[in-house]
Amino acid sequence: MNIITDKEKLHKKTNSFIDEKEDIFKLYTILILELKKHDGQSLAANQLGFDKSIFVMRRNIGPPICIVNPIISKEKGSIITTEYCLSIPGESFKIKRPKKVTIRGFNQYLNPIKYKFEGIEARRACHEIDHLNGILIGDI
Repeated sequence: MNIITDKEKLHKKTNSFIDEKEDIFKLYTILILELKKHDGQSLAANQLGFDKSIFVMRRNIGPPICIVNPIISKEKGSIITTEYCLSIPGESFKIKRPKKVTIRGFNQYLNPIKYKFEGIEARRACHEIDHLNGILIGDI
């Protein structure tokens, strides 16, 4: 699959999953395969043309994770860093992000999850949640 670069499509907010366990797992599988194929750090469903609130992300340690219907429930501190995006190839942007975040949502099996991220993992999670909300790094 190709990564979506059409900004009009990427500016559309995704829809939440309600109770579609089988569809979530299929989409999770596609996202993981495409994350590896494109050698990305994280990937939101709408970057592949899917209108669902789900993303996958590499961790500093361990396998990639999946977060469905993510919500940032807590932020702490801030840092300005350079970010890149698979949907905006060849460009970089200085972005202010929280140093630490707590994210709530569900995993690919629809089990509730809560992650506490800091540093680059916090930035990755915020970047993908922005994607799911129709916000690109060039908009910030």
